[in-house]
Amino acid sequence: MTIVLPHSIARAAGAAPAEAFADCPTLPRNGEIFLWLLDLPSLPLTPMLQFVTDAERGADERRLYRSDFEPWLKSRAALRCILSAFTGQAARRIAIAAGEGGKPELADNPDGLHFNASRSKDFALIALGRAPLGVDIEAVRPEFSWRTIAMHWFHPREQALLASAPEARRSEIFFQIWTHKEAYCKGVGTGLDREAMIGSFTGPESRSVRGAKGSQATQWRLKALAAPRGYKASLASANVPPIVVDRTASFAEASRLQS
Repeated sequence: MTIVLPHSIARAAGAAPAEAFADCPTLPRNGEIFLWLLDLPSLPLTPMLQFVTDAERGADERRLYRSDFEPWLKSRAALRCILSAFTGQAARRIAIAAGEGGKPELADNPDGLHFNASRSKDFALIALGRAPLGVDIEAVRPEFSWRTIAMHWFHPREQALLASAPEARRSEIFFQIWTHKEAYCKGVGTGLDREAMIGSFTGPESRSVRGAKGSQATQWRLKALAAPRGYKASLASANVPPIVVDRTASFAEASRLQS
């Protein structure tokens, strides 16, 4: 796969911004959220390494992620590649800091950009906008013991929805609700906080977060995203219903990552 960017990808890794990003793409407008869905197995690893820092591809990270390290590294490299195109900063030099609740954010951010990323098995989801947001993608696992999770982490109304659904659909509904809740908590910056999870009613079809604690709770909107077969994905955005712009490219021209 290749992300279609308006400059030579190879230059993005180390060139000065003034040289590499003279043709930087248009930033999302207010209300717009750009989305990328990445098919990780089709991404070539070697050319992606130019986008990550030495620490990100170091031995400590490799041990931490073990067999999951390569998909994580590809997802991280793709995130840096996308951020470099919209900030004018060289991909490896972008400083990603931990904000409220550990939420990743740009340390140098004059354009007020917000981003979020999620990964599950073979797919990664990356979002970029001008207001707080969160995304989540999850592989639907029918064998997963989701009933216990729903009992301890879902709003009572969500538990009731699951109980009233046909048995064959409950696993699928659980994962759609879960992606809504996780996208919302990531967007707010609480992370997987049980109190925030239980206190917010998202439901599988919700467009706004209801019943959550906090003055900004009612300002959040949820959107179920189109996802590959066997996956569920969600977007949470602050203030207004988002205008979602799909920026996914066919990554079939992976060789373009190499110059």
